[in-house]
Amino acid sequence: MTNYRYPPELWTAPLTGNELIPIDGGSVYPTQITVAALTSTQRAMAGTVLPRYANTGILIPYYFYTNNPYSDPVFQSLIGLIRQYHQVPVIVILNQPGSDGLGGPGPFDGNIAAAIRLLKAAGATVLGYVYTSYAARPASAVQADIALWNTLYTPAVDGIFFDEMPYATGTNNANVALYQGFYTYAQALGFGPIICNPGSDQQPAWYATKVADIIVINENSTWPSTATVAGNFVGGHGDYDYRMNAILVYGQPSFLLATFQTMQPYVQWVYVTDDIMPNPWGALSSYLASLFAACAA
Repeated sequence: MTNYRYPPELWTAPLTGNELIPIDGGSVYPTQITVAALTSTQRAMAGTVLPRYANTGILIPYYFYTNNPYSDPVFQSLIGLIRQYHQVPVIVILNQPGSDGLGGPGPFDGNIAAAIRLLKAAGATVLGYVYTSYAARPASAVQADIALWNTLYTPAVDGIFFDEMPYATGTNNANVALYQGFYTYAQALGFGPIICNPGSDQQPAWYATKVADIIVINENSTWPSTATVAGNFVGGHGDYDYRMNAILVYGQPSFLLATFQTMQPYVQWVYVTDDIMPNPWGALSSYLASLFAACAA
């Protein structure tokens, strides 16, 4: 079955003019319509179209340094898998020391620039890391990191990964409003998709208000239960599109295909690794080839 990667501009809002956008999903290229032909309500929603991929996708936190992406065997193995399995959508999150050493964009690095070029050329979507300290980091610092990802590299990363999203919505939903502001700011710069990572199941308020295109509902050393990823309970996320859900699982002694398959009806994005704390994303997963094959099946 054919699967088409939607270009990053289909994640961003608002679209105006005569751009062609998909109005239906599926395993073949969907019917298209110009933005100008949409109703005002449809036009407002056009910028948040989620691709309906035929396959489960892979979300890779690539939190380690590659000295030369053109020759590094680990990086080239990733590029090879992305090219081999073009039917599997791939998002790669890049992280650097950042301005304060805690992660984020900068300083400029030619190897990072090359990695972005090679990943995008192979067909992956590339995101830049921004930490938010569970709503405690100053909004101005978060916005500065977003803006820097927009100018630091050419081509720039496609989207933004907001780490350390809180579970609590805040007094009068203040936290939700804060992250909605981050989302709007990133979109205004042309970024998309935008991912938020609370690392655990989230409250419906975070889905009901547009704060992210994708939410990581599990970052843990254990697989979540099927009931948790389904979210089919009061206070769960079962009322919202499964394509918004991602899970990250680390410290696994093996890749459990049967467990992975029980997750697929409820999540669009998965990553599983054998790496462990304190940085389980400090190396590429030993199970990556198996994960690609499982997503392609």
